[in-house]
Amino acid sequence: MKKVVLSAIFASLAASSLLASTATEDAKVGAGEVEKKGFLATEECIKKGLFKDCKLDTTATSPFALYVHSEGIMYKLEPASVPLHELDEGLGKNNVTVIGTLEKGNLIKMRAYKAPPPEGKSFFKGCL
Repeated sequence: MKKVVLSAIFASLAASSLLASTATEDAKVGAGEVEKKGFLATEECIKKGLFKDCKLDTTATSPFALYVHSEGIMYKLEPASVPLHELDEGLGKNNVTVIGTLEKGNLIKMRAYKAPPPEGKSFFKGCL
């Protein structure tokens, strides 16, 4: 009985480590690809300078875009391999990482996407 339980645990650990290594390989930059880190918003919001105040309803009329502060350039995003519902997590946040191929007109065809970690909880003493 112990052997069956131990072999089941070993098999699940091996499978989870295999899945984890596959996920990290997907996020690596391949040949001919770029990795850009910046602020994710819609093209309309970036042009108006509304970074944090970008509303989710503008995504229906304006495509997603990434503003890279260090370069001062806006990149239009084409989410080829990334589902749109995943991009909602990073909308209006900084330090969003986009990996894909750079096309003409500052267009990035996305292959992978990493949202920043959620902000930590803070304690506000003003209500005490």
